[in-house]
Amino acid sequence: MENTKKVSELEELREKLDNDINKLMDLGKELNFIIEKFYVRNLFLDLDISDVNYKYRDLFIVSLIMDSTFYYDKDINYILEYQLKNITKTNNVYYPKYKEENGFYTPIYWASNMLDAVEGDMIYKEPGCFATSNDSDLYVVIYGDVLIDHSFAQKNGIQDFEKKYREIELDIDGLDGTYKVITQRLSFEHGTVGYYLKYFENYRYLSSNEKDYIKRIAIPSMDISIKKIKGEHKETIKYQPFNLILKKYIKI
Repeated sequence: MENTKKVSELEELREKLDNDINKLMDLGKELNFIIEKFYVRNLFLDLDISDVNYKYRDLFIVSLIMDSTFYYDKDINYILEYQLKNITKTNNVYYPKYKEENGFYTPIYWASNMLDAVEGDMIYKEPGCFATSNDSDLYVVIYGDVLIDHSFAQKNGIQDFEKKYREIELDIDGLDGTYKVITQRLSFEHGTVGYYLKYFENYRYLSSNEKDYIKRIAIPSMDISIKKIKGEHKETIKYQPFNLILKKYIKI
């Protein structure tokens, strides 16, 4: 009952936020002022991340963002600010950033980058997955449950995640032709600078060449294949904790 109450309150907040931003969008159109994205501050001020390992702190925040915005709507485009606290330390507030202090892009940046690539109208949505259709192209976004993933990470540590996954089966109907299938995956191994910095005794003394090396590898993985699809298409996706997966089916 308590969880239901909290979800209900979040939905009411979401509806009010959408209405307010719609009004601002309409005002922007009247004034011929193009608004690309809103940044909403001070909604979540008391989230405690004391037990969140720094290596997946940003991925944890990505999960929060996805969990709060799965009612995806391309006409209402905004980012929610999360002010996070570590109650074990005094005055320790953590704000998610696109870039960390050494100039590396964080998973917050890559997640935003991946979502901005999604095009078309919503044709399917539920917590953990949504899909959009853009003419003959299809975009599918898959993400996890922040509480389940965090609990799993706490119990199992953050190693050997390539061996720990669950399988999700996509069952797609309506594609017809030859498609370029692009799969992007944001995970510990792909897109998380902290995962790679564990190999450096003190990353503050990295040379420019070493920093360039990390910039090249700490990005979402991408795999591209060409498939002929007609009628029902089934595909199995391996999901690891704190993954964000974008699949594009681009007709060629």
